[in-house]
Formats: sequence, C-alpha cells, structure tokens
Amino acid sequence: MSIATPISSIASLPPERAHRATNHVGMILTLVSFSMMFMGLFYSYGLLRIRAVAWPPPGVPEAPVLVPSIITVLMFGSSMALEAARKKLAANQVDGFRRLAMVAIVLGTLFIGLQATVWVELWDAGLTLAIGPYASIFYFLTIFHALHVLAGLGILLWMYVSAPRACHPEIRASKAQMASMFWHFVGAVWLVIFSLVYVF
Repeated sequence: MSIATPISSIASLPPERAHRATNHVGMILTLVSFSMMFMGLFYSYGLLRIRAVAWPPPGVPEAPVLVPSIITVLMFGSSMALEAARKKLAANQVDGFRRLAMVAIVLGTLFIGLQATVWVELWDAGLTLAIGPYASIFYFLTIFHALHVLAGLGILLWMYVSAPRACHPEIRASKAQMASMFWHFVGAVWLVIFSLVYVF
C-alpha cells in the first residue's frame, strides 16, 4: 500500500491489514527522514573532498580496505539471511525463522565489532580529531552509521522474539517486514559509505 493511501481507506481495512499498512507507512516516513540526514552528511563529505587539494590530506593514515570489505560482505550476508528468515516465517517454520534471524543478528554484531577494530587501528595510527576535517567527517559518518546498525540489531532482536508470537499471519509478516526494511536501509547506506570512504 502506497504512502498516499487515504487514512479512511486504511481504517476500512480489516484490523490486521490496517496494522500492517500503518506500520508500513510509518517505516517509510522514518527511513525518508534518516535518508535526509545521511544525504546531508554525504553532501558535507563531498564538499570537503572537492575543496581539498589532496584527499586524504598528506600525512593522514591510510584507511584500510580489507576489514571494511569483509564487513561489507557480512552486512550483505546478514540481509540475505534475514530475507530467508522471512520466507521461513511466512511458511510457519518458526524454528527455521529463528535460526536464520539469529544468523542475521550475529553477522550484524560482527559488523560492529570489526568496524570498532578499524576505528582503534586508525586512531592508534594517528587519525585523531586534531588532524582536521578529514578525521572528523570519517568518524562522524562511520559512527553515525554504526549507531543505526545498533538500532537495527535491537529491531532484529525485537522481531526475533515478537514475530513468532503474533496471533495473526498479517501481524507476524508486518513485524518481519518492518525489521527487514530498516536493516536493508542500513545495509544500503553502508555500501555508499564504503564506496566513498574506503574505495574511491
């Protein structure tokens, strides 16, 4: 159901479908607002990069590529596991859903852990905030994203517990869909950050 669906139309739906439609619209609005925040950060990053004589600036520790590449694969694998979990839930295979949802959660947790090792490595190598705008935008972008990943992990845990307990298939599917929409969003944002910060 599109975001433009009149409220009266949603109200006329059966309770379970109305619940799902309302959640869907709410999540879309949430993700749009988060997208605007990230777009502002990407714009700031691009502006700093265009104005810089060299990027990264001379003497700045070089950002690693191997670990960020690994965590990119982990994030992709987590999204794939989550989609497989949703299919199991739709087929009423709760045990399979729980196994695959836990895989998604574990991979997301590994993402955060390995990202933290990148921060520590670069900080120890001298990439501190005293260096200037490059370090500031690097840490702000990656930490701001990591906070969204942590929020996403909380949502996945909520889904893991509450979705199988839902009394109606529509509500069960709605919980899984809301979690997957947010999780795929943070995955897509990470691909942009990885490309901007570590690759190009």
